[in-house]
Amino acid sequence: MGSEENSAKAFLGKGPPLDVLDSLPSVEEQFKITRMTLFQRLFRVFGPGVIFLGAAFGSGEFLFGPSQMLLYGMGVLWIAGISVVLQVFFNYGWGNWTIATGESPIVSLRRIGTWAIIVGLIVAWVGLGWPGLAATAAAAAASFQLGRIPTMADNSTVLLWAYLFLILIFVMVAVGRRIARTLEVFSWVSLVIIFGFFTVANLIFSSPQHWAEGIVGYFSFGYIPKGMDIKMLGAIVGYAGLATGINLYTINYYRDKGYGVGASSGYIPAVIGGKKTHFSATGKLMKITPENLRRFRKWRDLLVQEQVIIFGLGSIIAFLLPGLLITALLPKGEALNASGVAAYLGNALVKNWGPIGLVWGILLAILILVKTQIYFIDTLVRNTAEALWQIPRVREWAREDIRRVYYPILIVLLIWAVIAVNLAAPLWLLVTQANMANLAAIVTVPALLYLNRKLPRELRMSWPLEVIQVIFMVFCLYFFFSVIGAILGTA
Repeated sequence: MGSEENSAKAFLGKGPPLDVLDSLPSVEEQFKITRMTLFQRLFRVFGPGVIFLGAAFGSGEFLFGPSQMLLYGMGVLWIAGISVVLQVFFNYGWGNWTIATGESPIVSLRRIGTWAIIVGLIVAWVGLGWPGLAATAAAAAASFQLGRIPTMADNSTVLLWAYLFLILIFVMVAVGRRIARTLEVFSWVSLVIIFGFFTVANLIFSSPQHWAEGIVGYFSFGYIPKGMDIKMLGAIVGYAGLATGINLYTINYYRDKGYGVGASSGYIPAVIGGKKTHFSATGKLMKITPENLRRFRKWRDLLVQEQVIIFGLGSIIAFLLPGLLITALLPKGEALNASGVAAYLGNALVKNWGPIGLVWGILLAILILVKTQIYFIDTLVRNTAEALWQIPRVREWAREDIRRVYYPILIVLLIWAVIAVNLAAPLWLLVTQANMANLAAIVTVPALLYLNRKLPRELRMSWPLEVIQVIFMVFCLYFFFSVIGAILGTA
């Protein structure tokens, strides 16, 4: 137990103590509703899981999966399925911590030690700080402009599109009342468009037998195609669902939404349309009373529902649909050019729908990739800002307005992105980034297990769930070190 009974402070590991809440806000109080209807649950209460799924439908689902399914068949889907299921448990563990304490994972790392929060930031920047999605979307846009797959000679055109997309990303996170709410609305709209298209297109082009083949692929356990690039296999593991070991950095959307104790912690407002709000540097812990525990369990039930139904099931469907469509439209065994992989959908649809198919396919590719790049950049910036917010001098300099920290970091990151798009081919930026997500599990899972044991017993996740966290870590590290072994020539 981390706190003394009837004490005004609670101590969880190192770092400053947490204030103790006499009463945990209920779901109804937080969202000002009298009855939980399906509509209110989906569009008023839920939100972080929708952002998770919006971020998840990206390079793994749209690039890595379809390209490898076209080469080796639908049997590779089982790897993506296991990755998604394990991520649901991982997200639940960190979500449980955040709704219990009101602290985002990056902030909670200081309860292990100052060194841990520094390591956490390094992992975040290595795992999320690459503009591979914007660069790959730029290759698709350049393909549309040029009327062909871009080559090295067209690099300046691709770069120009990448710079335009980075400017668009800045605008997206600058407008609105709170940044997370802007992303939530954007997620709903974009997911309806994307899922709607792929569902309708598959109903037109994919036969019932092909649908069955895709579903069976999720149960083809142990199938690893001969000759498959292990780096691409590791990338599928890393980017099926969200981003394996770096998923914890997106959990602070639950804090911003006001889940559990997060209701008293504040949120990050936008610079245009938002206003200065209180943003707590330290979380809180509720008193362990029957009523507070009842409310906490309801918050935790909502967390489970979002993660299982919206993120988990949504991610499994999301990984299936693009691969199903592309294997129905193109001949099996065709290799997609690395520079033009983002434009494959438009080039495939043009054979059936003519120029309209080309335009629609490329616009959809741009939406999918730029959308996910927005989430990655916001996630990295908000985690860095929250980490710096722990320093009293930073809060004093910012006049207690976290936007004064968030937006300078955003500008620095975008400047770095402008540089980084010149460093490697877009697809291999993404492959590298995905495999870094697998490595992150070696840091993030032990941190979660340590912090979980610091919570009062009534608020912890159970020991079987702790065992699953270890399985998740071993799963991620197996594929990461398999990639390293292949690069070094030892596997």
